Amino acid sequence: MNRRGLSQWFGLLLLLFLSVVLVSGPAFAGTGFSDVSDSHWAAKHISKMGSTGIVGGYSDGTFRPNQPVKQVEAVVMAVRCMDDNAGSSSISVPFTVPAWAESDVARALSVGLIKSDEAFYAKSGATRAWITRLLVRIVGKDGEARSEQVMPNFIDSYKIPDWAIGYVRVAQEYNLVGGYSDNSFKPTNAVTRAELAVLLGRALEFTGESTSDTIKGRVLETSFNSLTINTDAGERRTFTLPTGVSVYDENGQIAVSDLQRYDRVSLVVDGETVKYIEKVPGDAISDVVNGIIEEVYPEAGALVVEVPAGNLRTLYLPEGADLSVSGSDRQGLTALQYGDEVEVSLTSDGYISGIMVKNRSQETYNEGIVYDLNIDAALITLQGEDGKLYSHRLGENAVVTMDSYRFPTLEDVHKGDRVSLEVEDGAVREIKVLEVSSRLSMTGTVIITSPEDRVITLEVDEQLKSFRVTADADIDISGLENARLDDVVTGDEVQVQVENSEVTSLEVEGRQVENEVTGKVVGVDTGNRVLTLKDRQDNLHAYEVRDNARVLIEGDEGNLGDIEKDMDVEARLLDEEIMYLEVDNSLEGTVDSLDDEGLLLVLQDQTGDRETYVIDDNVDIDSEDDRNDLDEINRGDYVEIILDDDVVTEIKLGTQLVLRVDRVREQWDRLETEDEDGDDVRLYVRDGVDLVVPGIDYPDLEDVQEDDMVRATFLGNDLDKVEVLEPHSGEVISVSSYGASVTLQYYDGDSATLDFDDDCEIIIDDDEYDSLSELSRGDRVEVLENGAGGYDFKVMEQVTGTLAFDVDDNDEVYLKDDYQGWEDYDLHSNVYVHDSGGSLSLRNLNKGDNVTIYLLNDLVYEIELR
Repeated sequence: MNRRGLSQWFGLLLLLFLSVVLVSGPAFAGTGFSDVSDSHWAAKHISKMGSTGIVGGYSDGTFRPNQPVKQVEAVVMAVRCMDDNAGSSSISVPFTVPAWAESDVARALSVGLIKSDEAFYAKSGATRAWITRLLVRIVGKDGEARSEQVMPNFIDSYKIPDWAIGYVRVAQEYNLVGGYSDNSFKPTNAVTRAELAVLLGRALEFTGESTSDTIKGRVLETSFNSLTINTDAGERRTFTLPTGVSVYDENGQIAVSDLQRYDRVSLVVDGETVKYIEKVPGDAISDVVNGIIEEVYPEAGALVVEVPAGNLRTLYLPEGADLSVSGSDRQGLTALQYGDEVEVSLTSDGYISGIMVKNRSQETYNEGIVYDLNIDAALITLQGEDGKLYSHRLGENAVVTMDSYRFPTLEDVHKGDRVSLEVEDGAVREIKVLEVSSRLSMTGTVIITSPEDRVITLEVDEQLKSFRVTADADIDISGLENARLDDVVTGDEVQVQVENSEVTSLEVEGRQVENEVTGKVVGVDTGNRVLTLKDRQDNLHAYEVRDNARVLIEGDEGNLGDIEKDMDVEARLLDEEIMYLEVDNSLEGTVDSLDDEGLLLVLQDQTGDRETYVIDDNVDIDSEDDRNDLDEINRGDYVEIILDDDVVTEIKLGTQLVLRVDRVREQWDRLETEDEDGDDVRLYVRDGVDLVVPGIDYPDLEDVQEDDMVRATFLGNDLDKVEVLEPHSGEVISVSSYGASVTLQYYDGDSATLDFDDDCEIIIDDDEYDSLSELSRGDRVEVLENGAGGYDFKVMEQVTGTLAFDVDDNDEVYLKDDYQGWEDYDLHSNVYVHDSGGSLSLRNLNKGDNVTIYLLNDLVYEIELR
């Protein structure tokens, strides 16, 4: 062939080669597979799953998206969705599977994705019903599916195999699978490889889990060959962008140049090289603030930044936002401290969307006063000696040490406690309580008092602090006997003693109250605001009434014009002027004796003093339990009596009811409850009603949950107090059939002996018993007051086994089962861990340990290391 012919052939071959590259190149660059174009309906999912290695192609570069997936292929892909350390590949596989899939199938068996007593045919096509069960197990909802009794909502639900009904229903509820346009499910249809890529992507999105090579964050910088992001872990990282890397948003494929600063992205990486980019939905950034942190208020979701011009800006975090802090080993506002130089990005609404710490302040405090402790958010905030706040992240198994407490927990640490923190790897591992709040006092200026809610707000060291004042708080005002919270006024300088975030004593400094007077009203001059009283010696006294004097009439707010002649009043004076005036002809106490024929009542007050009162012939008796006659009042009843000329005209009986909350109506300040007979009882929790919720300092109705048991206290027909009852858990130490009592050692270290009467029940596996013989020494129980006035003893299930894995800081424990796999159990938030020598932490539990666990309502309350 001559030279010209060679040139022509070479030109033709080159043209053919370029044609192939131009035709096939874009499809390959977009998804990684030659038979999946950018326009394919599942291109995004196939590209993402392919870049993570969860799905793969064939040796010829194809994916074959429309090819039905085999059961063994589906299992292998599902296993690749798990953590690399999950499951065991060494157990025996009872099925016939290809050699290349044996280890993955073994891992699937060990974690429960498939089970040895279920049909598994490696080379058979995977149907929609079969794949649905696999998806439900991937997201950890197998137990829920097995107990589901409701049929799925498809027109062909009757075609779903019995074993799959619960799985399809659960998958439908969690949007793992959907139906066709005619609302059919078609359970026996084969699932294609493209469909499975999409379904596995949904499962990973549902669990919120990522493979080890997936990184999320916000874009900081882009170039033609690199991408810098602020990761959700707070790191600034730069990655290499290879030519043709796949980039998608929710609408399809986009270019790298379409990514903007602060866009939220999810990357699949191989080391420092990006294999896949997905722009995920997130708030758009409209402003960036640079400055120095002056104050951080985690409880308010706010921070104060000094900007370069010297002005202060207060920036807020939207409720529930996922805040990313670059340059810190912690997340959220608690990652910030005074003096940090930061760059804060803001949304179009002006809320914080991200924070980058550009220069870290080195000053911090590991010892100070507990300003706030949020166990749910794993956050403790201390007030340092400089008065500033310093926040620390709590390790999942943070230990508390405290004198005189046997097994202290985080619940025993309170605001006001002086503590020392042991911090390791940015997390608090130990809290040493140096001084409890009961030994701490503070001095401040009264800003406002709310006697009805028993709350006082003080200015202490230029900061506002609000405290609840206990009902029996000792209030000391010089010159005034039996001082009340009402007597404390705005501007008073006070010293308060705080215990468990509540004021237990208060002393007003620098103010002298001349005296306290009582008497009968002789005259009222509303124009000149003068009140004339006659004391017990029949002496007359005239007093000016201050314009801002508080007037209470039978507990209700009033004014001077409501005061009438012959009323018995109590007045508090300041500089010889009335500052407080109360008309209250009521007394409270315990009935010591009652003569219903002689109409005499002996009442014992809270100090132990007894007084005898004459009862009016037509006395009104009010009670919530329908007692209306004198002969129905018993010695020991707590009552409020109303007096008229020292004669009892009304008796309000104290009544306590234990009720179950059926519904919470916040908009109406109402709890809808049921008594032991199933009768409805409505509780209006409004002004004057004390609401008590364990563990919450200032509760409101949103802190009460449906099915809570509450104790409602009434005076007459007036609701006085609602208290949410907290169940106690522990070990039965002794059972006395003769004394009809049970002695318990609670997990928190306390012990109690409870009477077992006709209103008590023992509950074992939902069966109820009224015989004490059903309870044995060593049983673990949860005890709660019931609506009948007795106690319900719920007996825990006991399971003994061997730990399949180390427990560490997990919220689950795994015990080996009889099938060379394991069974997982969820842990109660305050699980008690111990051996014969005393309490332990979860980190003391290791793979292979023999343990006994005690369960109730599918939660582990106690773990005993054998």
